[in-house]
Amino acid sequence: MHQMLCITGMHRSGTSFIASWMEHLGLVIHDGSYHGAGTGNVKGHFEDKEFVDIHIRGLKVRYPDSKGWHVFSTDKLSFTTEDMEIIDSLVQNRIKKYQLWGWKDPRSIFFLEDWKRLYPNLKALLLWRPYNEVIRSLMARSVAASNDVYKVEVVNASKMWMTYNRLVLDYKRNHPGDAVLFNINDVVLNGEKTYSAINDLLDQQLSYFDLMKIFDARLFNMQPVSKAEIPAQNDTVESLHHELRSLSETYS
Repeated sequence: MHQMLCITGMHRSGTSFIASWMEHLGLVIHDGSYHGAGTGNVKGHFEDKEFVDIHIRGLKVRYPDSKGWHVFSTDKLSFTTEDMEIIDSLVQNRIKKYQLWGWKDPRSIFFLEDWKRLYPNLKALLLWRPYNEVIRSLMARSVAASNDVYKVEVVNASKMWMTYNRLVLDYKRNHPGDAVLFNINDVVLNGEKTYSAINDLLDQQLSYFDLMKIFDARLFNMQPVSKAEIPAQNDTVESLHHELRSLSETYS
């Protein structure tokens, strides 16, 4: 049976790492147009450029100053008629060629309800990472980046973490049977159980590959920073952490 999967979550939440793993498990994640390595992702973004470009274009139309990812509204966006025609051509092409395929793009979360409306069989792999770790990672990339698109102010990074993860929670609540939600740190510590949960979602079409064979701790520092080093709003952050944990896959 044909399956399509979207991998999404806030930027710097491990989506590239998981997309890389999913490729080893048998998921086709691009059709030749590939967004490769860049600042903060030396092993690659593992993104299908054709899908990413659609999302960036849609976000820039709605939010002209967003750089295609600085979004602070939880409004769920819809595709234009023109984009829907492009999307359907991309999807039908992949359906003809691949039994199991998908794409990874954090920006997908803003359009995911429309994706689900257009393709009801769509499955979603949702990822989150603790606030402190994401903010630190975003700021480190911002400092290292020569391209302005990667630059971000710490206050905006904080707002984006909340925005993206609120949408992650909404989608998981709305489609509990067609989405799995993981804390990326739990995934790293529980590769086999994570594999089983994703394989169940995709009707047992994956082939096992040990996650630790591609995990590089040097590129994935899991030590949090002090909350004193990041913007306040701790009550809101902790509330979102609690909600994310409550809806995430468990490993008992």
